[in-house]
Amino acid sequence: MPISSAVPSPSDPIPTRLAERVSQSYLGPKPLTPLIGREEELRLIAGILVRDDVRLLNLTGPGGIGKTRLTLGAANALIEDFPDGVYVIELASLANPSLVISAIAKALAAPDLGIESMPEALK
Repeated sequence: MPISSAVPSPSDPIPTRLAERVSQSYLGPKPLTPLIGREEELRLIAGILVRDDVRLLNLTGPGGIGKTRLTLGAANALIEDFPDGVYVIELASLANPSLVISAIAKALAAPDLGIESMPEALK
């Protein structure tokens, strides 16, 4: 798929169910303040995450520019698009990449199946 068709335009409408909302299916910190002035970025994130061929979106940039706040805003806004729930899993404190699967399993309250079968269980 060409990259131009993979990334929504900032002028594309926000997906129908995208609105500021909070749900019990969202298991992450609740933002204390509204997200202001990030509508374009939120629209881009939403347009990418609701696609069937996308399972992960990585936001990168210098510290303090609002990546976490934008991520939390998108998670709250897209909750109805993910009927199994939305989970925020903090990975910044992990020093070893091999701990990522365990952190995900713990956040999802997945039973301990051993490291060999855990990736399959998380699919």
